Amino acid sequence: MPEQKPDSGSSYLRAMVLLGGRDLDEEQQALVDELVGANPGWFLERVTDEWGPVELARRGVEAGAELIVAAGGDGTVSAVAEAVAGRGVPMAILPFGTANDFARTLSVATLDEARRALALGHIVDADGVRVETREGVEHFVLNVANGGLAWDIGDSLDDDTKGAWGPLAYARGALDVIGHPTVHTVRVQVDDELPREERVLTVAVSSGRTCGGGLILAPTGDPQDGLLEVTLLLEAPPGAVAALAARMRVADVETDDGLVRLRGRSVSVESDPPMRFVLDGELAEEHPTRFSVLPGAVRIHVGEHYTREPALA
Repeated sequence: MPEQKPDSGSSYLRAMVLLGGRDLDEEQQALVDELVGANPGWFLERVTDEWGPVELARRGVEAGAELIVAAGGDGTVSAVAEAVAGRGVPMAILPFGTANDFARTLSVATLDEARRALALGHIVDADGVRVETREGVEHFVLNVANGGLAWDIGDSLDDDTKGAWGPLAYARGALDVIGHPTVHTVRVQVDDELPREERVLTVAVSSGRTCGGGLILAPTGDPQDGLLEVTLLLEAPPGAVAALAARMRVADVETDDGLVRLRGRSVSVESDPPMRFVLDGELAEEHPTRFSVLPGAVRIHVGEHYTREPALA
């Protein structure tokens, strides 16, 4: 069961609300004004070219903030999670992004759900993911590392498309690239199991359940179980891939001939050609090769209807 604070979100005497780089709409701005106006010790910071979200969130912790509120999309949420991981300071989400996928897993995908979550004070210890690349760079992921076709889709989108299409921008982007995907021959090893080789379009390693603005990637994903969900999208004709993606956007697809599902604490991936990944909505230039779970790394507010065991359709 989630830990529950006895009071509402206002019981935090000092908190940082960290705004991503996008302009807020009227409803989002009203929620930020409401939270900061009702709590004298709460303060705003906005991501700039000089100060990124990880650095700002760490400054907030060092300045004595008892809570860091990530007001943005999956990238901002992931960055705040990286900053507070292992430090005992909880975080919360205001879902101001395009996809808001980890917010969906935590049942805080709407502004009303996010406001209610702060008031209720339900907190859980969520897992993180350490991502190691062949270039020697490490990354932190909270929701999903999604490689191959997902990188191509993400690379095809600009801010105008995201703003115009909202959560459907990723489905729109898929239409542009699905007809000519790159096929990767991958060797995937989970924990100490024997490696398996497959020809794939995508490799996804996740702790959350959805990606791309609501596509149900890992229907049994549990962000508290200390395990990673691994999903391989196998090579298939474009029409079959599009049909499967459409099904995954509206229902839980546990098994399918086009999917391989694995689960473990660590995953290594070798790919020919090398595979690039989208890490919590952010395009990574490096090539990830190993993923390791960080059990219970992030203390985070969850929604009233959050459950570790989602009901399967």
